[in-house]
Amino acid sequence: TWGSLAGENIRDNDREALFAGFGRSFRPGNFGLRPAYSFTYLAYDLDLSGFPPDDLGGDGVTSPGVGGYFSPEEFINHMARLDLWWSRGEGASYSAGGGLGTQKVDDTFTQGFGSSTLSSDVYVGARWRLSPAVDLKARATYQNVAAAFDRTRVELFLIRRF
Repeated sequence: TWGSLAGENIRDNDREALFAGFGRSFRPGNFGLRPAYSFTYLAYDLDLSGFPPDDLGGDGVTSPGVGGYFSPEEFINHMARLDLWWSRGEGASYSAGGGLGTQKVDDTFTQGFGSSTLSSDVYVGARWRLSPAVDLKARATYQNVAAAFDRTRVELFLIRRF
C-alpha cells in the first residue's frame, strides 16, 4: 500500500507498506492450532520520530524531524507464529499465541546500517457467555517491535448482542 500522512504544524510524509503472511489451521475436535509466518515492510520518506523541544531542527533526512511517530526509512520484520484456541462447551472459549522473529530498522541514526534484533509478541484471551445476549471478553498482549514499540496491554470488553 502507499499513502501519505499530513497534519497541521508537521511535514507531510509518504509511506509504503507491505503486510503478508501465510499459515495453516488445524481443527481437531474443540481446539485449533495455527502455525504461521508474517512479513512486514514499512518505509517512510522522512524520519519524523522526533519530539520537541530536542528535535526541532531535524529535517527528517539527516536527523529526526518533529512528528513523534515511528517512521523509519525502512523497517522489515519476519515472524514465525503459533496460535491456539479451544472451547469448553457453549459458555467459554480461550486463546493463546505468540510469535518470535527478527526485525531491522533503518532510520536517521543508523543511516542504512541498522542491525537485526529480536521481535516478539504473545497474548492470552478468554470469552465467557454471561447470558444469551451478553459476553465478557478479556485479553492481555505483549508486543516488542522495533525497540520503539514495547507494549503491554490488558483489555476487558462487555459485549451486548442485539
